[in-house]
Amino acid sequence: MVDSQRTTDRLTHARAAVFAIFGLNGFLLALWVVHIPAIRERVGIDHAALGSLLLLLALGALGGMHVTGRLADLIGSHRTTIVFALMLSLTVVGPGLAAAPWQLGLALAVFGFANGALDVSMNSQAVVVEQRYRRPIMSAFHGLFSAGGIAGSLVGAAALAAGVRPALTLAVAG
Repeated sequence: MVDSQRTTDRLTHARAAVFAIFGLNGFLLALWVVHIPAIRERVGIDHAALGSLLLLLALGALGGMHVTGRLADLIGSHRTTIVFALMLSLTVVGPGLAAAPWQLGLALAVFGFANGALDVSMNSQAVVVEQRYRRPIMSAFHGLFSAGGIAGSLVGAAALAAGVRPALTLAVAG
């Protein structure tokens, strides 16, 4: 009976942890997106240049996705999820600190790498938890990602309305 309870508790904690990571990811991504116009103005680039720099975010994400599957096979999706959640939290501030186009490009590539790597890691860990639950729960994880996105959008909008600089908002959130 005690072993059964421990297993149930571990599974409940694992599910809660994956929920938290999905929510965090949605929150940080939405918070960043809300600040794109202010960051573009700060760096002093036009919309075309921003579009080009955003390509670096996507390329970084592809790089992160590419290496994470193998890394998760070596050390486990639980560990890679922790590592890349921390990396995403630390790198979300980078675009807000950028003062030049090259700095924004570098920050976006690193942030994109962390996001792509976390995406693969957290979904891999969600599959592990879902298999242990023996019922479909993946949509609930993705629902919390969306809820995190709503929260991040609201917090970002409130911070912008209050005149808080993007770098400060992103640093505090990360």
